[in-house]
Amino acid sequence: TATLGQGRTEARARGRVKLNGSTNVNGEVLFSRNDTTGAETFGGVVNVQQSVAKNVNAEVGVRHTQQSGGTNDVTNTNIRSKVTADIGFLRGASTYAEYEQDLNDSQRKLFGIGGDYKFKNRTKLYARHEFISSTAGRFTLNNNAQRNNTVVGLDAGFLKNGRVYSEYRLNDALDGRSGQAAIGLRNQFPIREGFSVNFGFERIFTVEGPSGNDGTSISTGIDYTASARWKGTARGEARFGANGDTYINSVGYGLKLSNAWSSLAKNIVSLNTRNGVSGFSRVQQRLRVGTAYRDINTNRFDALFRYELRYEKDVNIDPQH
Repeated sequence: TATLGQGRTEARARGRVKLNGSTNVNGEVLFSRNDTTGAETFGGVVNVQQSVAKNVNAEVGVRHTQQSGGTNDVTNTNIRSKVTADIGFLRGASTYAEYEQDLNDSQRKLFGIGGDYKFKNRTKLYARHEFISSTAGRFTLNNNAQRNNTVVGLDAGFLKNGRVYSEYRLNDALDGRSGQAAIGLRNQFPIREGFSVNFGFERIFTVEGPSGNDGTSISTGIDYTASARWKGTARGEARFGANGDTYINSVGYGLKLSNAWSSLAKNIVSLNTRNGVSGFSRVQQRLRVGTAYRDINTNRFDALFRYELRYEKDVNIDPQH
């Protein structure tokens, strides 16, 4: 239900090499530029993932990032670790903990912990908390920002293809001053084999704090998966908020080129209105095209290549800016 971000140029590549039955090496490279401010982020991360015991996985890795063109140029070299484990005495329950620390500055760090519990086949209780020294993600740790996010929720199935959920979200305040609650439902109606229609509803309301994000969202979509060579999807969503409305349309297409190669494409258009402003206050488009490769012979290497084009027109920004 979120709108698209402001105009950016981005390139990202991911890869994985399977060394043996219990060890994987995962890598990612990212380049991102804010086309409005000129700020750039370039970085990469390499992780070694190992099964250390039954139902216990551990990761260790290194992330290096350079941020330039903003208020301050920042270089990060971080070590990171993550442990995921099933809880043996409680069937259907799992937990995780992760930590990331900059080697040059103790204030730049990330800590996360969470877990979920699946019971009665179609019901899941989950909770997670994250502290991060950034407002823009793991590749941009710095000294000037800190953020706490806590989410607690319940997701349950009803009928054959329906889900209902209730979630409490707490942002940057353990005293609850920015707490929000969300309730919603999603349902899928199969029309025939390989073709279905989806409907969704969500209501967000503020428990305590500013109510600018309150709103109601209604969505619908179709999925086609009957063909062995191609898949298609289309979505439409309308969100009616306290400060304005948002209308989002997305279309996706996937084509199998061979047993190992496939191509992917997705286009998203977002139209925003704002109270007191006639017409659309913001128009955004995001086009993604990419190619995916999977080593089907040894299952030891796979990769994803993606190109993304973003367009944005905002009445608050000068067209020549």
